[in-house]
Amino acid sequence: MDTDAIPAHHIRHPRRLAQYRMGRVLARLALEAMTGRRLIPTRDEGGRPNWPAHTVGSITHPNDLAAAVVAPARQLAGIGIDAEEQRQLSPAAQNAVCTPAEQARPAQSPVLAFSAKEAIYKTLDPLGIEPLRFQDVTVIESSGQLHFSATDQCGWADTLKRLHGVSLETDDHVLTVVWLEQDAGQSLV
Repeated sequence: MDTDAIPAHHIRHPRRLAQYRMGRVLARLALEAMTGRRLIPTRDEGGRPNWPAHTVGSITHPNDLAAAVVAPARQLAGIGIDAEEQRQLSPAAQNAVCTPAEQARPAQSPVLAFSAKEAIYKTLDPLGIEPLRFQDVTVIESSGQLHFSATDQCGWADTLKRLHGVSLETDDHVLTVVWLEQDAGQSLV
């Protein structure tokens, strides 16, 4: 469950609440490091972060980990970060998450595909780009770089030309960051 979509007062477990708060602290520190000013992301009605003017950002906080990433909106249209615990996905979950091209790469973790697609969603959703379905895009990892290709059902394939990503895998977690370059003809600032 993505607790970024839940207001803090609805999180009952003290450990999850601490992770939620740590994500917000990290976001504030990242904003301060980037801007030199003390900026704090607010929340929308659903509890998701509203980033200060002229910034984009994302927060993730799975079990025992929290991370945040921010960037100037003049450089990036959006950015998303996701961290997932390393685990085995059931065959049904793998079929739901992974495209046939991803499944044909047994050395690539299905959790990496899931995490990358979560980061893509966090990048695109605030921009109102058509909702991501797991089967819309194939994610291929090579030396920490993420490469994306649209499947036949993807309605936002042109956007993929501006989408970039990186990943890091440890024994315990998969971390992905995905960003969308500004369209050369349009600045969202």
